[in-house]
Amino acid sequence: MTIHRLGELENVIGQVAASYEAGRLIDSLSSAQLPNKRQVIESLGHLKGVMYLGYYATGTLDESKLRFAIASHLYPACETLVEQIRRAASYEGFRTATPREAEWPETVTLALFRKIPALRALLSKDVLAAFQGDPAANSVEEVIFSYPSIEAITTHRIAHELYREGVPMLPRIMSEHAHEVTGIDIHPGASIGESFFIDHGTGVVIGETCVPGGHARRTEPRPRRVGRGHQAPPDHRGQRHDLRRRDHPRRQHGDRPRLDHRRQRVARRVGAPEQPHQLRAAAGALSGGGSCGRRVARSAGAVLRPVSAVACSSAIRPACHAGGGGRGRAGR
Repeated sequence: MTIHRLGELENVIGQVAASYEAGRLIDSLSSAQLPNKRQVIESLGHLKGVMYLGYYATGTLDESKLRFAIASHLYPACETLVEQIRRAASYEGFRTATPREAEWPETVTLALFRKIPALRALLSKDVLAAFQGDPAANSVEEVIFSYPSIEAITTHRIAHELYREGVPMLPRIMSEHAHEVTGIDIHPGASIGESFFIDHGTGVVIGETCVPGGHARRTEPRPRRVGRGHQAPPDHRGQRHDLRRRDHPRRQHGDRPRLDHRRQRVARRVGAPEQPHQLRAAAGALSGGGSCGRRVARSAGAVLRPVSAVACSSAIRPACHAGGGGRGRAGR
């Protein structure tokens, strides 16, 4: 870059610095003491590594290396969380909250670490619920590595403990990071029971006051129409069925649309009533209760479907006008 261009760059820097003198909210320099989002996410990664140590390890592990591997995650996570919690508690936006002791960040961090064994027990049930609840899951390893619901519920279990301790900002930073990665938005204040599973999950929102109980499962709605060759999940007999066969409108509703259309067309042509109770009323008024009227009434009473009632009416009415003795259409 030439000297002339460097001079232009210095002028731009001066203009940007002068824009911070406007006194707006975004011009506050004290926000430099806010929690650092990148470091909060980095500490979250260490905690997730402890939850699934064998899946996050970069080398071989055995019982002799277990303690060292856990310490390699918890020591940096502890140092980072203590600093970030201290920043969040001391920020000017939280000065009206309950005063915190100087050792409160360390107390909260160690309380979270003590709950890791219980959190791992919950996450084990969540992983098992995903593996057993999704027919497409081939292994537990696939569930842990690739399922967005496991990523979301793991982050939520950690953020929820910080939320219960009253830690500001950090739980929401963690939950929104999981939302950005998975598309699943879970408020850190939501109380979720054990064996929780979300199938797919894009667009799922769980609010602060939501309390899903144990063994809860959220699945995506099944589409009405699917492409050629798609299959449904296996039924109770372990058999799969083609969705095309089940969701086809003619096979799902039978011939009812075609028969309804035929019934209405025949009714308009012969002027006959469309419903069975109308047919019975018309049969009683034809011949004052004579033999033909009784024959029509008996026929109408035996009919259960409207299309049969229309056929009966159109067949018997000409015989009534012929004086009861003619065959007309009834004799055909």
